[in-house]
Order: sequence, then C-alpha cells, then structure tokens
Amino acid sequence: MRFLLFNIALLAAAAPGFAGQQTVHFKTADGCALEAFYLAPSSGSYVFINAHGLGSDKNEWGPFQAALQKRGLGYLTPDLRGHGASLKCSDKEVSYRTFTKTDWSRVSGDIAAAAAWLRKKKMVS
Repeated sequence: MRFLLFNIALLAAAAPGFAGQQTVHFKTADGCALEAFYLAPSSGSYVFINAHGLGSDKNEWGPFQAALQKRGLGYLTPDLRGHGASLKCSDKEVSYRTFTKTDWSRVSGDIAAAAAWLRKKKMVS
C-alpha cells in the first residue's frame, strides 16, 4: 500500500462524520500528541495523508475525504501541532500563533509521524 500527501486548502466548515471514520491519536518523535481522522481503504488501495493549512485543522478536508471514501480510498488527516485538537507537545500547550522558526521547522515531523503510524498499522510499506 502507498500513501500520498496533499497540502491543498479546501474550504469547508467542518468535516462530517463518515461511516467507518475513526478519530485516532499518535505522537511525534519530539513528543507532540496529534489527533487525526482515519479511514481504512476498501481493499489494498491508497491511503492519503492530508495536511491542512496555517490556522486551519483536519476539518477542512471533509469534501475531499468524502470523495476518497466514495472511491474506496483511505485517509489519515491529522491536526498538525498547534492546530485543532493537537495542542500539546511534551505536555506543554502549543499554538501555531506563538511558533518560532524552530517550531515551524518541526512541523514536517508531524507528517513523518503520520506515515509511521500508517506503517505500524501495516497500511504502507
């Protein structure tokens, strides 16, 4: 199985709850607790990792997730650190509004953690 990363800003007020979608949690290598929406693919299909834009959250992906589900594709859509429900790193509160340059450089680790979570579930090789 393969995963694809998209970083497209879709305008949606909130992601509806899709049949089979789960809310999952995992940690980054540097201790950030992330929350994500996960939907398994129907059978050996792709799993997309959807990364939202600045100041947004996982809910902006609702229409795209619906389209993926209709095609039997899966997704893992995290709230990146400092956004949505992902507001703790090493038990300290974080917000994108106060990020330093160093904090921003660590956001790519959120995508790596998402891919690692999928590997652990044996959804990707």
